[in-house]
Amino acid sequence: MGDGVEIAVLNVVAFSSGFAFEIDIQGDRAKCCDVHGLEYFEGGSVDSVFRFGLELEDGRRATNIDQVTGKRRSGVGLVVYSTASRPRGRTVNVWSWPLPAGHQITFACDWIALGVAFTRVELDATAVRAAGVRSGRLRLIGHH
Repeated sequence: MGDGVEIAVLNVVAFSSGFAFEIDIQGDRAKCCDVHGLEYFEGGSVDSVFRFGLELEDGRRATNIDQVTGKRRSGVGLVVYSTASRPRGRTVNVWSWPLPAGHQITFACDWIALGVAFTRVELDATAVRAAGVRSGRLRLIGHH
């Protein structure tokens, strides 16, 4: 990745309606920007923030800088639901929908302000989808 910055996709957890994952950003340079360097604010430069997205095998895409209305859109989407700061990096937690069809999901990212060039990596969509299909509803015993 960029000089002094490492980015990894970790802890993918699938559900019947989508999947969650964690983006781990490490390195001294990743810590140089405040937490707002992870988020886009209207009027700001999109080149200054960490940008990432997913592309499904059928070509549908979603990114963290798409205009999110708070309503679940048809098609594909993702939303950052939490961020955390650590002494040498940051963690971004993401929810994405739907479960992917096909064999692969493409994760792509860049962070121009920190010298992280556009990078793509293929993830196994088959394993994510299979885990989501196996997921079930939590059933509380003794509660009506």
